[in-house]
Amino acid sequence: MVKNTIEKQQERLEKIEKQIKEEKETIDQKLGYEFIKAAGIDYTELGRSDIKPFAEELAEIYNKSQTNHTANSFNNDVEHRNEI
Repeated sequence: MVKNTIEKQQERLEKIEKQIKEEKETIDQKLGYEFIKAAGIDYTELGRSDIKPFAEELAEIYNKSQTNHTANSFNNDVEHRNEI
C-alpha cells in the first residue's frame, strides 16, 4: 500500500518536472524569437558561431542594467527616507 502511494507520488513528481522542463523550453524559444524580432535581426546575418558570444554580450548588458536598476531603487528609497 505504502509502495503504491510512493510510486504514484513519484509519477506525479516526474510529470510536474516534465511540465517545468517543457515550460522552460517554451520560454527560451519565445524569448529568443521576441528578441530577434524586436532587434530586427536578420537570420541570414546570424550564424551558429555568433549565437554564444551574442548571448553573452546581451547577458552582460542585462546584468548591468539590473545592477543599475537595483542601485537606483536603493538610492531612491534612501532619499525618500531622508525626506521623511
